[in-house]
Amino acid sequence: MEKWYFTFGCGSDDPHRNCYTVIEAKDYADARKEMIRRFGVKWAFQYSEKQWMINPQESEYYKYQCMLYGCDPKRTEPISQAQLYNLTRI
Repeated sequence: MEKWYFTFGCGSDDPHRNCYTVIEAKDYADARKEMIRRFGVKWAFQYSEKQWMINPQESEYYKYQCMLYGCDPKRTEPISQAQLYNLTRI
């Protein structure tokens, strides 16, 4: 089983705006089916565990993201999207 991360974004996907959830499933498709079963189609994006983590040393946008979201631009260790974007897990 793999962990899959789903975000709800900041737009029309209220009441879960700025939240995320984690679903364990055997693959991308099964995780997506379970997400739709639980929440319908009003959510934003699906990420693998690798995609969920942002590595400051590999991301060309990390410093710009820090300016927008107030994180440490000198950080060298990976940061989750939840930490960077201040998302709440549901």
